[in-house]
Amino acid sequence: MRFRRNGEPANLTYLAVKDALSAYSTNYLESVVDVLGKQQIDGRKRDNGPAFMALAAQYLIVERYYEKVERIDSQLMAEVAKRMKICEKIGRWKKARGLPIHVPEREAAIIEKAEALATTRKLPPGVATSFFTEVMKHSRDLQARV
Repeated sequence: MRFRRNGEPANLTYLAVKDALSAYSTNYLESVVDVLGKQQIDGRKRDNGPAFMALAAQYLIVERYYEKVERIDSQLMAEVAKRMKICEKIGRWKKARGLPIHVPEREAAIIEKAEALATTRKLPPGVATSFFTEVMKHSRDLQARV
């Protein structure tokens, strides 16, 4: 569990409230937070009242979003692993034929295509370039080692 207060695990009241709230959808919990508690909650007496429910709902919402991000990260790493296996095969093929590992024109085309895709998905400028620059660096390193 991620919720901690002053470095200590949350108390049992929080855990009970979290369990009670866990059955509700994230959209519902967001509305609870909007109604009960955009106000500052820190420094108030902890109880089972509306402010504490809002605090518990806020952390539960964030935990749910973290879980979604972690699932996506896992899928992303699985895809990167697949890409690296293919790059290893490419490296062997290039080595057997005396071809250069680094092909700047190919990398530029990959980045250009990735930036276009990123733009259509409304990602911030440069995200695709940064991501693929690193991935391709590691791909080149892998190809050079085979």
